[in-house]
Amino acid sequence: MEQALAGNPSLAEALARLRQAQAQAAGSSAGLWPHAALNAQETRQKFSGDDLYPPPFGGNVFWQGA
Repeated sequence: MEQALAGNPSLAEALARLRQAQAQAAGSSAGLWPHAALNAQETRQKFSGDDLYPPPFGGNVFWQGA
């Protein structure tokens, strides 16, 4: 029995090897998938009625995206 089990890893060692193989597989295929990022910001601004901008902008409130 000892000879049969001598070359077999323990459950913890097998799990560590499996996780290492999964990490390597994920790392090697990471460049194959597209990546995207989104960054948005909105600002609510009230334009003065006496400013340079005439109506409909002057005196009204608008959302401005950046």
